[in-house]
Amino acid sequence: MQEEVKGVKFKTLVASTKDWAGDTLPSPAAGQPELSIVEVTIAPGARLPVHKHPVLNGVYVLKGSLKVTLIDRKETLTLDEG
Repeated sequence: MQEEVKGVKFKTLVASTKDWAGDTLPSPAAGQPELSIVEVTIAPGARLPVHKHPVLNGVYVLKGSLKVTLIDRKETLTLDEG
């Protein structure tokens, strides 16, 4: 829960115990966790090569939509704005 501060508004964009494929998130491993937030701009029609992320990740689509193909599940997700 965020502390109320005059002139500052907080809006939780995403809160979930599941990843974008609907799987329950794993318990964190021992050690120091690290958080990185990266803005990625993908031109309309651009395609990224098939790849995997070695860490937990999430996505927030600000504008447009993002199609994600889960190769191991033979499933494609379309993530829309918000």
